[in-house]
Amino acid sequence: MKIFGYSYNEEQEKPTQLREISFLSQSPAELRKISAFLTEAAKLLEDGPAFGHRHLSIEDKTWDGSGPDVVVADGRSFEQGQFRP
Repeated sequence: MKIFGYSYNEEQEKPTQLREISFLSQSPAELRKISAFLTEAAKLLEDGPAFGHRHLSIEDKTWDGSGPDVVVADGRSFEQGQFRP
């Protein structure tokens, strides 16, 4: 798995590949939302055709948008040239 991200402090045309990610949270509910989103993405990878990418902010309307979005990109779409980080 590869992890990419954008910085708040820089104008970036393309995301940077990250070595590590950290979730700084005081809210178990936030972590559960991320967990549920990732679990659903895993099910889609197991059961369905390539899906491109999905945003937590679109899939969960309760994600307030004040922080970063979480995006899962289907590696199969990446390999087929349908998604570019």
